[in-house]
Amino acid sequence: MNAKTPPVIRWGLIDRAVALISPRAASQRYAARIALGNHRSRAPDSGQCKLTAFDLATDTLFNDPNLAADALLRLGGTGPAQAIRVIRAMPDRFVNFGDGRFVVDTVLLNIRLSDATELSAGDTVEIAGQLHEVSGTPTRDTGRLVWLAEARAL
Repeated sequence: MNAKTPPVIRWGLIDRAVALISPRAASQRYAARIALGNHRSRAPDSGQCKLTAFDLATDTLFNDPNLAADALLRLGGTGPAQAIRVIRAMPDRFVNFGDGRFVVDTVLLNIRLSDATELSAGDTVEIAGQLHEVSGTPTRDTGRLVWLAEARAL
């Protein structure tokens, strides 16, 4: 491949990546294509695009103001705040205790690994003035792009 030749873009991969991450993000596919076009125009002369379709889809979702929100992360719950983007979900979960079954409020936070390379129990995330503490051990998705952390409101 010549150093000046742009990489071949397979749009089907980007469409599938966006659909896998969020089926309701079909309207964001066009934005992902524009972002890739902009990245390709800024790419170094190597001719290779370093972003994958999943990276672009994840960035598109986290940059959408309808899905994600600005937040502040404090490692260990103290120290300087780091600005991040968060997708917050608040599903109800059923918990069995003895013979009873209870509905429990939960807060699930999706945080990009590019925003927070480290995340552990006890870290705090402030979203729109509401403080949440990460409880339990956060997990990463299979692509190692997003943290999934369960949190509790403080």
